[in-house]
Order: sequence, then structure tokens, then C-alpha cells
Amino acid sequence: MQTVEPSRDLNALAGFLPVYIERAVSQAELGLAARRKALRIATAVNPERERNRDSNPSRDSYGAALSFPVPYAFERWIAHLAWLDQLSKGIELAAAGLTPGEAQGLALLRQAREKFWSEHTSCFACSSVNLRNAKFCGDCGKDL
Repeated sequence: MQTVEPSRDLNALAGFLPVYIERAVSQAELGLAARRKALRIATAVNPERERNRDSNPSRDSYGAALSFPVPYAFERWIAHLAWLDQLSKGIELAAAGLTPGEAQGLALLRQAREKFWSEHTSCFACSSVNLRNAKFCGDCGKDL
């Protein structure tokens, strides 16, 4: 078995970052959808109808299977990079204080995040994430 160091394998990191970001957004969307469903059930005329529906957390809101092919080592490395990115908003990180892998990984993380948000937008009404060229929100139906 070959040992992989996420901090050194920048090509793999660049490939896993978009998948990781998409998955993070999907998980957030599932949480929003679950809260909305709970509110609908609470206010529904016939709440039993909603309760009897099959809800499978391994599926997204469209019924597609969620898969997360990012190896655990890369998940942890991306989480570390995200922490560094969050930290850099409050304090100035000196380049000398970062390892080369951290500096390069941080640049890749920021690049992947900017690419994601250049292709997506957040709905002003319900905060769900939609493709930038969408005409209406896929969750609440409002015009974008």
C-alpha cells in the first residue's frame, strides 16, 4: 500500500477540492431541506401524509445518491486548509509561518472556492445554492 501525503499531492488535492466543496454545499442543503420539511409538517393540514414519506439521508433533494469519493486524509487536509483560511481573516498569516504545502494548498482552496461561486449563486429568498445561469431557484421557485 502506497502512502499518500495530501500536502504534497497537489494534483490530487486540486481534483478533490471541487468534490469536497460540492459535498459541503449538498450537506448544507440537506440541513436546510430538513428544517423546511419539519416546518411544512408542523403547518400541514394532514401531517401524517408527510411523515409517511420515505426520507433517505443518503440521497439529495432530487433523489440522486450522494457519494463522497474524497479520501479521509484529503478531507482532514482540506479541513486544515479551511481552518487556516478562516484564521487568516482575523490575523495576518506570515508566509514564513506556513509550510510550502500549506501555502500551495491554501491557494488551491481559494481558487476552487472562487470557481464554485463563479458558477453558482445563493437564492436571495431561501439561501439555497443554484447554478448561476438558473432562471429560478430549484428549492423555493423564486425568480433569480
